[in-house]
Amino acid sequence: MYKSGLLFLFTLCLAPWTAGCGGSEQSPPVSDTGQPDAASVPAQSGNGAALSDAEALVNVPPEATADFNKAVAFASRGQWDQALAHYDRMLRRVPKFAPARLNRGIIHFYLKNYDEAILDFSAVIEQSPDTAETYSNRGVVYEEMGEYKLAIQDYTEAIRLAPKMAKGYFNRAIALSNGGDGELAIEDYNKVIEIEPKFADAYYNRGTVYDDLGEYKAAIADYTMAIEIAPNDAGYYYNRAVAYRRMGKTEEAIAEFSAAITQDPEHTEAMYARGGIYLNKGDYDRALDDFSEVLRLVPNNVSSYVSRGNTYHKLGFIDEAVADFAKARELDPNAEVPDLSDQ
Repeated sequence: MYKSGLLFLFTLCLAPWTAGCGGSEQSPPVSDTGQPDAASVPAQSGNGAALSDAEALVNVPPEATADFNKAVAFASRGQWDQALAHYDRMLRRVPKFAPARLNRGIIHFYLKNYDEAILDFSAVIEQSPDTAETYSNRGVVYEEMGEYKLAIQDYTEAIRLAPKMAKGYFNRAIALSNGGDGELAIEDYNKVIEIEPKFADAYYNRGTVYDDLGEYKAAIADYTMAIEIAPNDAGYYYNRAVAYRRMGKTEEAIAEFSAAITQDPEHTEAMYARGGIYLNKGDYDRALDDFSEVLRLVPNNVSSYVSRGNTYHKLGFIDEAVADFAKARELDPNAEVPDLSDQ
């Protein structure tokens, strides 16, 4: 799985600085606000709103300023509905205020209102057609909609306008990968790393492309670089484990799955994968522990019931195996389980 694309969020408060956006009640708003299953993470941009800071302060009535500041504050806490209401009200007062329209587009994206997000970003582009960040944002939305060609067009325009903007290449690489063009994606990731050598997700994503192409050694090298830069990301260890497993290096894979679980004790994919290796190695007790832990965390995981049932069967615990297979069938009538009726 690729690390997601990046959005640009206008995070500056407007004068006057009020408690609704900073001051004594809270710290200034930040851009890494969290997201409800969003495909992208906002990246702070001091001038990502198609207007300069000075222009942003001109001709904005006090009521609209207050709405904008409150919207930024709500967004910084991930309170999307409240932020959206204040952006709506501000834009009724100042319809062409690009920072508000840009941010409202991002919130529509988080709420999966993709058509509305496209409308907002397109309006900003029409108003200020030379702003690379807005093209990149619209590209992220198109990509989430599965419109990879449109996404690539927008990312390409963003790169034309800002050739040193690493996130433009990063986003285009993701769209190229999703569209099935891994080789071109690698070229874009190479450019990202040239511009920002410590961009861990670029190494990770390039490794994922190499993985998909069957170039496991190159993939492992990139995952290793990502880990050196950001050693606390469980996903990096998980993908390195998968690459080792595909190479047949099961001991290395076990170590990496274990490292992923250390970073994220609820990483059920790593637990399940490690359990599968233990099962294949005949280490049934450890396999049983992993599958049982997955089921503790995800009680309706059909695959884990089947795998734990197989493990119980190997251990000679027939009643427990039958119970797990029955539960798997209850959850999914099409689940493939062995028939133990004669045992």
